[in-house]
Amino acid sequence: MTLGEKIYQLRKQKELSQETLAEQLAISRQAVSKWELGESMPDIENIVQLSKVFNVSTDYLLNNNLTTLTNTTKDKKGVKRDERFVILMVTLAIIFKVLVIGALFAVIKTFLGTIFGIIFLIIAFFGATLIIIPMCLMFKSSKSKKK
Repeated sequence: MTLGEKIYQLRKQKELSQETLAEQLAISRQAVSKWELGESMPDIENIVQLSKVFNVSTDYLLNNNLTTLTNTTKDKKGVKRDERFVILMVTLAIIFKVLVIGALFAVIKTFLGTIFGIIFLIIAFFGATLIIIPMCLMFKSSKSKKK
């Protein structure tokens, strides 16, 4: 099945008109028509948007050999697998941060004294936080773009 056929089929399953789909993608109705007829192809950004609108993978849309519809898998709470993975990774990073900083604090305190240990603890905590905060912000911005 071609990309155009898949777009047509998915649009009909969602009971969307070409005009409605075009509005959701911020493109013209004629562009949707050309895609469905195979006269032109959507760009990468529109492929990603189509996958979100139809709740299918980009692989399904782009691979002519894939004829089985594969929905994005969500758990009971509606959280996607990749979102759960990011949450897990950020949690593990925080735990690792606490363990490493604690161990290094103990070593520095032993060899250099309490003042150097406390200074290291403060610097290490904020330094590690500067690594984790961008991860959280990227995750948050990717979620807001999906809406």
